[in-house]
Amino acid sequence: YQLLADELRAEITSGRLQPGERLPPEPELCVRTGVSRSTVREALRLLASQHLIVTTRGVTGGSFVAHPDAEQLSEALSTGLTLLTNSAGVGLADLLELRRALEVPGAGLAAARRTEAHLAEVAAALFDPALDDVDVMLQAHTLFHSAVAKATGNPLFELVTRPLYHASYGEELVENLPG
Repeated sequence: YQLLADELRAEITSGRLQPGERLPPEPELCVRTGVSRSTVREALRLLASQHLIVTTRGVTGGSFVAHPDAEQLSEALSTGLTLLTNSAGVGLADLLELRRALEVPGAGLAAARRTEAHLAEVAAALFDPALDDVDVMLQAHTLFHSAVAKATGNPLFELVTRPLYHASYGEELVENLPG
């Protein structure tokens, strides 16, 4: 099933199979690959769990290439980032280095491309530091950086930076955050 899933994933990620396009029916995949129906179903379940396909039942059912969803893709990146930051191999310096590498050029793009709506979104994210409320501060921090990423006008910036503000970080990492 892994080999079949890898083959179908390659067809999807290369663009040979387009979003919305129907995959061959299970019996056809069985004949084409020489594997059992249960193996085909397991491969399709794996691809569905990776948000690459959507499977529906019924007369018009089947497996279809999923339309890319930035939020789902970002969630997968968040999970990976969370795993890494909770391991011994990634520390605060690594996280801050990545943020600097993305935020500084992102802020420049946002300044050049922003609209009045973007400015309003950034302004809405500001908070009074005198409140001394960590939850409010963290929420405002996330909203601010999300608004700046959106103002870049580059959806890939939003996709890649979203996990930096939505991942769950280990206690050691959070305790060592500056300020």
